[in-house]
Amino acid sequence: MKSFIKTIVVVLGLLVNVIQLHAQNIESVEDVKQSILTDAQRKMIQAQREEVRESKEIFKKTFTKEQLNIIKNRELTRKERRDALVASFTDAQKKILRDNAKSIKKAKDVFRATVTEEQKKLMKEKMKAIHKGGRGGPQKRGELLHEILKEKRDAEMMNVE
Repeated sequence: MKSFIKTIVVVLGLLVNVIQLHAQNIESVEDVKQSILTDAQRKMIQAQREEVRESKEIFKKTFTKEQLNIIKNRELTRKERRDALVASFTDAQKKILRDNAKSIKKAKDVFRATVTEEQKKLMKEKMKAIHKGGRGGPQKRGELLHEILKEKRDAEMMNVE
C-alpha cells in the first residue's frame, strides 16, 4: 500500500511539472508573436480592425426589412441566404461594399510597407511551421519557439560581433 501511494505521489508530481512546462511554452510562444511586430504596428492593426468593424456596422444599418428577413430565414441554407441577400443589394449597398474592400486593401498595403525584411522572414517561418506540422499542440509550438528563439539569438550574436 505504501508503494502504491508513493507511486501516485510521483506520478502527480511529474504531471504537475509537465503542466508547468506546458504553460511556460504557451506564454513564450505568445511573447515571440508579440516580439515580431512593433508597438506601432500592433496599434495600426488594432485601428484597422476597428475601422473594419465600424464599416460593417454602417453597412448592416442599410439593410431593409426584406434583407433582414432573408438573414433570419433558417429554412434556407447558409449559401442560399447569402445568394439571396447579395441578389437583393441596392446599388448604394454594392458601392459601400466596394469602398470597404478598397479601404481594406489600402490598409493592408500601408501595413505591409511598415514590415521589415526580418519581420517578413520570421512570419514566413512561423507560417511554414504551422503549415508543415499543422497547428500542432504544445510540443510543436515549443519546438517552433525553440527554433525561432535560436535563430533570433544567432542573428543578435552576428549583429554584436
